[in-house]
Amino acid sequence: MSSDVVISARGLSKSYRLFGHPGDRVKQFLSLGLKHYHREFAALSDVSFDIRKRETVGIIGHNSSGKSTLLQLICGILKPTAGTALVYTGFNILILVAALALTDNLSAGLLLVPLLILPALLLGIGADWFLAAWGVFIKDMTQIMPLLVQMLLFLSPVFYPASAAPPGLPFLYNTNPLGAVIEAVHPYLPPEKT
Repeated sequence: MSSDVVISARGLSKSYRLFGHPGDRVKQFLSLGLKHYHREFAALSDVSFDIRKRETVGIIGHNSSGKSTLLQLICGILKPTAGTALVYTGFNILILVAALALTDNLSAGLLLVPLLILPALLLGIGADWFLAAWGVFIKDMTQIMPLLVQMLLFLSPVFYPASAAPPGLPFLYNTNPLGAVIEAVHPYLPPEKT
């Protein structure tokens, strides 16, 4: 990627599995990929572009033409079926630091937060390798993982402190590897403005 390119996409494609009946998902899972109970819908096919510094870009199209899918692929919310999207990391960090400085929320403690996140990052890499190896044998991991990630999000004190959880849930918070990291980061976040 050239030094003046901040976003680069090469051959981005995204297709979805469309099932005719909700029970077909279970049939597909149980067939271990030997029989197909779905049809493929291509939301994007082979999209490539570069966005350079100081360029303004607009995405225009009809309904269901893939505009939101393209943005989600660039942001990393969705995983592409084929191709890659690269965002220059220095560009993102510069925007974040500038926004924190302009809102008077930049502090030395906040700059040390990446050191607190490092153990969770290493755990995530290990879990990713395990799930990638597991995905070789179970083809529908792309259907299972969003549910598991969503459950992990709601069982983590992301939007609320762990002290606000009902009394019967401390066991789940203590077994969640993200809970301790998130609780350690909470004191360094900017205070809520009332």
